[in-house]
Amino acid sequence: MLCALGVLWAHSYLVYYGVHIDQYLFDVRLDHVFVCVFFAISGFLICRSMARSQDLKRFLSARCVRLLPALVVLLLITVLIVGPLLTDARLIDYVTAGETWRYLLNINVLNIHTQFTLSGVFSRAPYPDNVNASLWTLPIEAWLYVMTAVGFCLVTWRQEARVEHRPGRSTVAWLCLGGGLLIGLSVFNHTRLQARSDDAAVMLQFVMIFAVGAGCYLVRDALTLRWPWLFLLGCGLPWVHDTALFSVYFAVFIVYLVLWLAYLPMGVAWRYHRVGDYSYGLYIYGFVVQQITRYVWPDLAYSTFVGLSTALSLMCAILSWHGVEQPAQAKYKRHWSKNDSH
Repeated sequence: MLCALGVLWAHSYLVYYGVHIDQYLFDVRLDHVFVCVFFAISGFLICRSMARSQDLKRFLSARCVRLLPALVVLLLITVLIVGPLLTDARLIDYVTAGETWRYLLNINVLNIHTQFTLSGVFSRAPYPDNVNASLWTLPIEAWLYVMTAVGFCLVTWRQEARVEHRPGRSTVAWLCLGGGLLIGLSVFNHTRLQARSDDAAVMLQFVMIFAVGAGCYLVRDALTLRWPWLFLLGCGLPWVHDTALFSVYFAVFIVYLVLWLAYLPMGVAWRYHRVGDYSYGLYIYGFVVQQITRYVWPDLAYSTFVGLSTALSLMCAILSWHGVEQPAQAKYKRHWSKNDSH
């Protein structure tokens, strides 16, 4: 939730001034750092979900229930309400434009070519022709779900093909293979992607962080979370900066930091979870709400704009959780509980 608010704050700068925030943690832009935390959490928990379910249908349906209901509602609101009210084009032109209805195809989260534009919507904004920039990470997340399922199938197939196997040795072998692959990806990121002007480098960083999070779940029984180790990892960051190993080292640091924070005994923080999980709704609604706020009240001071757009985004997130996400997840749980009882 804190990182969702961080993304919202970073995007507020982009929406208000029309340029990305110019603050970095080493080579990673600050808004991307917040998203890195999402992928660290996701890698750990998605691997846990797959391991616990041991069922592809159940795993993939759970992922769909988590992502799609809120996204469907958001896309319908954007196309059918926000677009007609705020487009600079004639209403008939907006309705008949193929671009308008193609926007709904963003529901296909496996399509990496996310559409950000709607006919005439936010065309004169400081950051023009972009309705919802936050959607670009959803296909990365969805494909990582698919790759988790593929990895589960490969491991299961190998174990079934070998009647006699040693689980401990097999796990070590897979982790060594994964570690070698991550180092190779880190070198590739440093030598091939850093000079590119697109988001390829940070996308690969997200993938690596997800993979490290999944690996941490696999070795959870042997994983020790202590602040001295976290401190030493942090001290090592300047030494690997500008080297081919930075991407993989940064991934390890972020995941360890997230897990260390997540498992601190914080009673007040734990009680927050009883209220609801508003982070996903805040993430997917935040940018479009900020664009609307900037359009409707163009003369707001920056601080007022941030406060108002954050409050409105949080309201949308609360409605999304209690009206869409939580009911969908409750229905999913009832469905599988009924199946389990049979």
